[in-house]
Amino acid sequence: PRGVEFLEFAASHDEAEALGTMLRPLGFRPVAKHRSKDVTRWAQGPVNIVINCEPEGLAHSFDVVHGASVCAIGLAMDNVAGAMARADALKVPRFEQAIGPDEWPIPSVRGVGGSLLYFVDAATRDAMWAHEFPIALEPAAPVQFTGGSDELLHGGARALNRLMAAFCDDPRLLGVAWVPWTEPSETLAIAREAGVKRFIHASSSSVFGARTEASIDEKLEPEPLTFYSKYKMLSEWLIAAAASPDFCTVNVRPATVCGVSPRQRFDLTVNKLTADAIVKRVITVHGGEQRRPNVGMSDMINLYGILASIDAAKINGRTFNFGFENHKVIEIAKIVQSELADLDVRIDVTSTTDHRDYHISSEKIVQALGYKPVSSIRAEVANLRKAIDAGQFPDIDAPAHYNMKFMETGRNAGCYGFLSR
Repeated sequence: PRGVEFLEFAASHDEAEALGTMLRPLGFRPVAKHRSKDVTRWAQGPVNIVINCEPEGLAHSFDVVHGASVCAIGLAMDNVAGAMARADALKVPRFEQAIGPDEWPIPSVRGVGGSLLYFVDAATRDAMWAHEFPIALEPAAPVQFTGGSDELLHGGARALNRLMAAFCDDPRLLGVAWVPWTEPSETLAIAREAGVKRFIHASSSSVFGARTEASIDEKLEPEPLTFYSKYKMLSEWLIAAAASPDFCTVNVRPATVCGVSPRQRFDLTVNKLTADAIVKRVITVHGGEQRRPNVGMSDMINLYGILASIDAAKINGRTFNFGFENHKVIEIAKIVQSELADLDVRIDVTSTTDHRDYHISSEKIVQALGYKPVSSIRAEVANLRKAIDAGQFPDIDAPAHYNMKFMETGRNAGCYGFLSR
C-alpha cells in the first residue's frame, strides 16, 4: 500500500460527538457528509477519519459490541486487483455487502477482530471522496506553510496515535504500522515544496525504553516499548534521511517536560506532584526509586528558538537528547516539598509494580551547541505555583489535564443487553 487513506470509526451519535471534541484540537474538521448514509468525513491535511453512525450494518454491530472504535482501515493501493488476488491466495475472506444506488464500490477483505481493510485505488481516490461525500460541511483545515516560512517545528502524530489507542481494544486494528509512519514523510514533502528551510522534529527520550546502561546517550540503539515511542523512532530515521545542504533537519529527544503551558498537563511527574502538593497538601509517591528525566518548559522553548536560528551546519541531520535532571521520583517529591516548604506538604509512599527506570545523557548538546540550562525543576515548580495560586487551573483533576482521561470515551454497556436478549 501507498499508505492509509482513511480510518473509519464506528460510533453512536453521542460517541461521535465526543470524538469530534477530541479531533478538533488536533486540527481536524468535519468537511463532508455521505450522500446517503449517516457518515461524516473529518480531514486534517492529507489525513482522513470517517465516523460511521449508521443504525444498521457492520459498523453499527461493531459499535454495539466494542463501543466507539476503529472498524475499518482504507489503504491506498496502486494495484487493487493485485491486492485482492494476494488476499485470495492467502485465504483472507473477502467482504461484500449491499451498496446503495450510485454508491462507489470499494473492494474489501476481513481484517483483525472482525474489522475491514478497504483497498482504495490511489489513482481515483479524489474522485471517490467527491462522489461519496458531496455534501459540504466546514472548510478543511489542511496542513499549510505560508510563503516565507523558513522553519517548521514538527511534533508528529502523538495525539492522534493516543486517540486511536484510547478507542481500540486491540492495537493491531489501528494501523499504527502505517498511520504514524506515513504522516511525517507527507509533512516533510509538503514542507520542502513550500520552501521551508529548517525542519525541527520533536521526538521523545522514550525511544530508549527502560535501560540499565550507565550512560543513555545518542550512540545507544533505541528500544521503544510503546506504539508512540516506536513511531517516534521510525520518524527520526525519516527526518535524518531528509537532510540536505538546502534542507536542514534535526531530531530533539526531550525528557519529560515540566512547567506551565496553555494546554496544561497534570499527568506528568513534576506537574502532578506539584499540583497535588499545592491543592491537597500531600504528595503520593508510588514506589519512588524509579528515575525520571525532566526538562523545564522554559528550556524547551529556549532550545527551539536556538535551533531555529543557529548555523544549520551544526545541527543538520543530527539527533540530540535534551534533559538535565535525572532524579528518582522520591527525590523529585522532596524537591517539590522543599520548594513548597511553607505549605507543610506530606509525602506518602506506596508500593508499585511499575519499576521502569529512565535516564538520559545530554552531554552531546552541551558539547556541540554549548547549551546551558536556563531552568530547573525548582524553577518550574515555582511557576506552577504562581499559575495555580492565580486560579489559572481551578480543577487540577479535570480530564482536560490528563491525556488518557481526555481521550477516553465510555464503553457502551448496552452491548451486553444486546448479546443476552
